[in-house]
Amino acid sequence: MHKKFSYIIGLAALLLASGNDAQAAQGTATASIGSPIGLSILSDLAFGTIVPGTGGTVIINPDQPDSQSRTSTGAVIRVSSDYHPALFSIIGDKRQTYHVRSVPNNINITKIGGTETMRVTFSFSNNLDGGQHGRLDNTGNGSFKIGGTLTVAANQAAGTYTGTFPVTVQYN
Repeated sequence: MHKKFSYIIGLAALLLASGNDAQAAQGTATASIGSPIGLSILSDLAFGTIVPGTGGTVIINPDQPDSQSRTSTGAVIRVSSDYHPALFSIIGDKRQTYHVRSVPNNINITKIGGTETMRVTFSFSNNLDGGQHGRLDNTGNGSFKIGGTLTVAANQAAGTYTGTFPVTVQYN
């Protein structure tokens, strides 16, 4: 029994010794709360008044000054000077990158009170990269423009055409 008792005492000493060798440290958890990103539209995409002739396209270039942003192809006649790309304003955390999402490649705009349509294919300003990413400035502000190409059929029905498209932004 003496041998058994010595064995139990030795095991207890080993367990106590290993408990005395334990070390402790404190971990730290952190979090930063950023400002929510905000988006507002300052002006809608407007192609102006046009006469269809035998058809063609009207192009609003988002990288040109508004007064020089409209060109056309085919027999489309540009009449009014009320045309410009859509302009969006973004606010959020300084120097953060953002992604413009949800904008479809194109939409149909429909004549008010009718069923006639025209196709709009969208284009983005050069301050967004090919993946539609941009960066807010040192004050947390940013903007981008969306232009497009309007396809006008020969003898397109007269009237006002309208349509909406979704635009969302998020931090990268």
